[in-house]
Amino acid sequence: MKNFDRLITLLEKNNLTEEEKNSLNNLLKEDPDANEFYNSYKKLGIAFLNSRHLTIDELADHVLIKKGLEPVKKENIKNIPLFDVHIRRCEKCSAEMKFYNKEYSDVENFVDTRFKTRAEDKTIISDSKIISVPKFNFSRYAIIGISAMAIIFFSLMVISSITTSKYYNLASLGDLADMSVSRGRITDDFELIIKSLEEKDYRRAIEYLQSDIELNKNDETIFYSHYVLGLTYLETAEKDLLGMFPSFDKSSAEAALQNFKRTIELNTSGKFENVNLDAYFYAAKASLMLEDSKSAKEYLNIVVKEKGSKMSEARQILNELK
Repeated sequence: MKNFDRLITLLEKNNLTEEEKNSLNNLLKEDPDANEFYNSYKKLGIAFLNSRHLTIDELADHVLIKKGLEPVKKENIKNIPLFDVHIRRCEKCSAEMKFYNKEYSDVENFVDTRFKTRAEDKTIISDSKIISVPKFNFSRYAIIGISAMAIIFFSLMVISSITTSKYYNLASLGDLADMSVSRGRITDDFELIIKSLEEKDYRRAIEYLQSDIELNKNDETIFYSHYVLGLTYLETAEKDLLGMFPSFDKSSAEAALQNFKRTIELNTSGKFENVNLDAYFYAAKASLMLEDSKSAKEYLNIVVKEKGSKMSEARQILNELK
């Protein structure tokens, strides 16, 4: 509405001057939309503005309309001026509107980034799949989801399935990683590492492990610190948004892989061959996080051939990779 702000300013005044009254009358004559809103305002405006808050449906439609999208209830289009006035007056609804607008922007920006990243990585996604869930539809349903959670859940799941790495389920640790480590190195520093891992304070555990490796480079069992550091990096590599859009942090996955390789290089005494075989298994997981299935297969075949403790899991992943 061209003259909406001017009209609202006049309507919000308790007493109009003669000049303002003339201005209002001229505005109503010149602008049919302004006149229609004025009549609605007079009929229910005061009661609406003061008697209740906007519903979730009304807030959702307000966001959609302001973003240039079609609302769930088309009749709310004509009520947008009333909604705007109410939001300007009501602290509660104003705060909720800011929240929903931020949610909209966060989701839209995240999806934009995910599609851009997947395009740059040249992940194999069929054209038909991309077209079936265009950005417009997702944006629309994400906001409608404020009042219809089933719709937003479905839309997010579709986008999530398209953008998730095809190796995600195979690379994910699930319950495989045993972070309650207590063997290999018996030192005070290593006790701090174990405590940090038990508390899931992975950042601190990484710091302790890196310090242990730096200070004890020539220790016979330092390979085990590399192994635990690799596991810790794998734990931190998995990430998602609200349980959806699962992905892997490439730098963490690469750091994990390098530490597993270092474990195998240093563990040559023959006393702890089981650690090497576990390192091969998790090196395969890290490789899948990096979408290097060829290297992953090589590591997994070693685990199967040497009958490592993760042999059955390795065989299952190999079958999936065929």
